Amino acid sequence: TPMFQKPITYELNEYGVIASQDGQTAESSWEDFRKVISTNKSIIMFITKRRAIIFPKEFLGEQYSAVVKVISTHVPANKVKIRHVSAV
Repeated sequence: TPMFQKPITYELNEYGVIASQDGQTAESSWEDFRKVISTNKSIIMFITKRRAIIFPKEFLGEQYSAVVKVISTHVPANKVKIRHVSAV
């Protein structure tokens, strides 16, 4: 879809996640996330069963550990299933 042809910038802060694309922003508070998991290649933050924010580990690079720390600080532990604390 054309929406995914333009880059999206994400900011994680104490209130939640802000997604910015093409001059528009959308905010999701930490309470909005129902589950956060990791796979071998990504961190997936589910808002609904069909809506999620996906962070590919290869693009997080050195920020991976910091992202995991922010998520783990703000999302209840029973909703977070992240297997690796540091990037692989």
